[in-house]
Amino acid sequence: MRKIALFLTITLPVFNPELKRERKKAEKKDNLKEVAQICNCIGELLVKYGRCHEAKEEHEKELAISEALEDTIGSAVACRKIGECYCGMDQYDKALQFQQRHLELMPGGKQNIVKASKQAEEAFCKSLTACENLKQEVKNVEYMEMKARLYLNLGLVFDGRGDTRQCAEYMKKAITISEQHHLYSDLYRCQYSLATMYQRNNNFSQALRFLESALKSALKLKDKYLESDVYVQKLLSEKNIGSQYVLTYKSLNVLTYESLNVLTYESLNVLTLI
Repeated sequence: MRKIALFLTITLPVFNPELKRERKKAEKKDNLKEVAQICNCIGELLVKYGRCHEAKEEHEKELAISEALEDTIGSAVACRKIGECYCGMDQYDKALQFQQRHLELMPGGKQNIVKASKQAEEAFCKSLTACENLKQEVKNVEYMEMKARLYLNLGLVFDGRGDTRQCAEYMKKAITISEQHHLYSDLYRCQYSLATMYQRNNNFSQALRFLESALKSALKLKDKYLESDVYVQKLLSEKNIGSQYVLTYKSLNVLTYESLNVLTYESLNVLTLI
C-alpha cells in the first residue's frame, strides 16, 4: 500500500510539469489547438488521481480555447469532460447541464438529447424495480440510499427536459427519504439540485427555500465547498428578486475562489456584510 501511495506521489508531478512546459511552448507559438489538446491531457490525468476540481479548471480552459477557435467538436469534448468532473465532485445538476451541451454540440444535436434522455429514464426506472427486488437482501439504509439516488437521477432527467412538475415530484421524494434516514450527503444534493431547477425557471422564492435547507445540510456535513456554493446561489437569487442579501464575515470566509468566479460586480451590489 505504501509503495502504491509513493508511486502516485512521484508520478503525478513528473507528468504534469512536462505537459505544462509543452503547453507554454505551444502558447508561445500561438498554437491554440495544441494548447487545448494539452489542457485535455492534463485534465484527464488529474481525474485519474481524483483531483476533479483541478481537472475541471483544465477542461474549462480547453472549452474556452475551442470556442474561440469555433471548434465545435473540441467544445463538445470539453463539455463532456467538465460534466464528468462535476460527477466526480457529486454535483450532478451541473454535470447534467454540461452533458446536455455536449450532446447539443455533437452531430445530431437535439435527437441525441431526446434519445439519451429516454434511455436514462428507462434505465433508472428499471433500476428502481431492481432496487425493490433487493429490499430483503440489503440493509435498510442501503436500500433507502439507492432509492433516494434513483429518484434524484429521475428528477435530473426531467429537469433536463424542462418538465419542472415531474422534476420537483421526484426530487421531493428523494428529499423525504434522505431526511427520514439522515442521508445528509444525498439530502444536500437533492435540495441544491431542486433549488437550482427553481432558479432556472425564475421561481426564486422556492429556490431560496431549498437553498436554506441545503445550507443546513452542508453545515451538518462540515463541507466548506458545499457551503460556499449555497451562499453564492443565495446571493444570485436575492439579486434576481431585488433583495439585499446579508452575509456575515464568518460566512464570507468559506467562499471558495471557484464559487466567487461566478459572481459579477452587479451581483455584489446586493451584498451586505455584517
